[in-house]
Amino acid sequence: MNSELRSNAAGTVLLVEDDQSLRSALSSALKVRDIDYLEFESAQNLQEMLTGPGLPQPACMLLDIRLGNGPTGLTVFDRIKRDGLETRIPVIFMTGHGDLDTAVDVMRDGAFDFVTKPFSTPDLIKKIESALLSSAVAVDNENNQSRLVALLGQLTDKETEVMNWMVKGKTNREIAEICGNSTRTVELHRARVFDKLNVSNAVELVRALSILDS
Repeated sequence: MNSELRSNAAGTVLLVEDDQSLRSALSSALKVRDIDYLEFESAQNLQEMLTGPGLPQPACMLLDIRLGNGPTGLTVFDRIKRDGLETRIPVIFMTGHGDLDTAVDVMRDGAFDFVTKPFSTPDLIKKIESALLSSAVAVDNENNQSRLVALLGQLTDKETEVMNWMVKGKTNREIAEICGNSTRTVELHRARVFDKLNVSNAVELVRALSILDS
């Protein structure tokens, strides 16, 4: 295969298009560029994937805005937003010229991007690669947050209290006075916090906790 046709995209495209000929053309374009994809003819076929354990990560969705025979692309997008999946599954809408106003609206509402039929395949691939990269970042952030929450769950109440004062910049002596403990006791709690959260100092601690705000 010509190396120029290959893509650096890592992830899976959820291709939702009811027009079989267009879906086949898009599938071929993705296959030529070694981009993994799953085909869906309708929104109904997609629902099991969105609600089940088999959702690939990272992933993006290439979604026809005007799906026939059931829920429209807008309905699918509303479902994705309701389930909080719009960052893990960035949506690229496929629209006709008559849907440009709607496409602008969904972009404001959180869609990742859109392409207008007939569209340029290289332009579409670039958008897909960007969407998959965005999904990978979101998935990585979610995984890091989950790991951090699990580590925080190992802290005792006193360790959590000491940690909270640490991130506010309080010294061991100040924390000891606030908590009514000896400085030595605070030092022990501080060491246990570092050990349980796999950090070496207060700077790394603050950096680790910042994941929860991302």
